[in-house]
Order: sequence, then C-alpha cells, then structure tokens
Amino acid sequence: PEEYKNLIGTFLIKVTEFFRDPELFDYLREEVLPELIEESREQDRQLRIWSAGCATGEEAYSLAILLSEMLDREAGLFNVRIFATDIDEDAVRFARRGVYPPSALGGLSEEQIARYFVEENGSYQVKKQIRGMIVFGEHDLAQRSPFPNVDLVMSRNVLIYFSAALQRRALQLFAYSLRDGGYLVMG
Repeated sequence: PEEYKNLIGTFLIKVTEFFRDPELFDYLREEVLPELIEESREQDRQLRIWSAGCATGEEAYSLAILLSEMLDREAGLFNVRIFATDIDEDAVRFARRGVYPPSALGGLSEEQIARYFVEENGSYQVKKQIRGMIVFGEHDLAQRSPFPNVDLVMSRNVLIYFSAALQRRALQLFAYSLRDGGYLVMG
C-alpha cells in the first residue's frame, strides 16, 4: 500500500511558482478582479475563488496576496474565500503549512516578501492573514464538484494530463461550480 501511494505521487506533476505567468495576474488585477470585488460589495456576498489543482499552494497564495494588495486596508474586512484543492495529499499538507524555501520566492518582490511572509529558520512562512483567506483540501476532479457559486475558477496545468473524457467531466464540474457571470481561467 505504501508503494502504491509513492507510485501515484510520481505521476502527479507539480509545476508551480508564485505569480507564475505574470501577464495573467496583471490581467486578473486590471480586468477581472475589480469587477468581481465590486459585484461582491454590491450584493453583500462572499467573493469565492477556486484554485483547482493547487499543488503546493503557490497559486492560491498568489491570488490571496493579489487580493490583499487590491483591497489594501479593506483586506481584513472584505469577505473572501479561496478554495485550493489538489488530489495529492502531501502537496495539500505542504500548502496548508505555507512554509517555502527562499528559492521558491523568485516570483515575488522584496516588498511582497517583507509584507506577506515571516522568515523562520531559513524558510519563509506565509503570514496568517493570507493563510486565513484560503481553505486547502484534497479533491479529485474526476469525482464531485465541491463548491457552488464560485466567482472565479483557476485550473492551470491540470487538464492537459487528463483523457478527453476526464477533461469533459472536469469542465462540467467547473460549469456547475461557477455562478452565472463567473470566470474560468485555464492554462
């Protein structure tokens, strides 16, 4: 049984980094998130984002940092929930801790590192305010859709590894999860 888990782990590819594809995050900052934030304000509801296939959490934390920067002083008051899921139990456990080696912080500015991380024994832990915006969990995209009424689903570098049937299934789950007018980000 232990070897089965190790074998499965070898098939799971973790290609991730903070603010991977900066042009995408710029687009989210300038075009998508302002609209979603405003809609959440007007309707007095939670802003809900799902990072599907989050690996070790860098994408989810990047989204939380981006939102924190955009909301500035309102960040602690604004109702945001980022759901970050992956099938890999070890990756989810790592992401929950939010502790990264200095080499993992390449996509971040010195100001972001100082503002959103705490140095701890040569590593950097994501600060509690950012970790508090995110709920990490194990989830198999071949199964059920975990979250309804999501404003934004990000699933990058996941579906390329799926068969056509599993891709269709995952897209159906995303469609079910997204609220009317929500956004799906693929890559």
